[in-house]
Amino acid sequence: MNEINLCDSLVELVKDTVKNFRLLNKNGEAVTPKVYSGFLPLKNDEEVFPYVLVRHEKSSTDWEGTNCSVSIIAGSFCDGKGPSGIEGEDMNGQKDCLLVLSAIRTALLELPAETLAERYVLMPKIDIDIHSEQAFPYWQADMTTNWFMPQPAMQHIRSDF
Repeated sequence: MNEINLCDSLVELVKDTVKNFRLLNKNGEAVTPKVYSGFLPLKNDEEVFPYVLVRHEKSSTDWEGTNCSVSIIAGSFCDGKGPSGIEGEDMNGQKDCLLVLSAIRTALLELPAETLAERYVLMPKIDIDIHSEQAFPYWQADMTTNWFMPQPAMQHIRSDF
């Protein structure tokens, strides 16, 4: 029960959530967003857009358990060309990102007892942020989720002597 397993469980939930989505890549093909854990792959010939990235950000542990912050980041491609091919006609890259993150948020909120994989408890408040500065024609939006992992039963009694 650690952060890696939490992120792995989230990757599976995200894959299931976006499996029927079709977003445009830079070749104009409608494809399912790829789902990555941690970071995007190093630059290579493979097109990574559109994508969803699940990344552990921060965790802290006390005697009750571990609180963990995980970002879910959506990236899309939109060069602004609409059906007529005129640049600037279609600037929906941010909408694609928001659509993907909204679907993931809904899937998270529908978890039984707000619990993923029977051990990771979703904490209140899910934030979505679409940055005002974008690297056109690439778009990105971030969602922050917070999780609680209860401490396993202690094997011994703590003594503060």
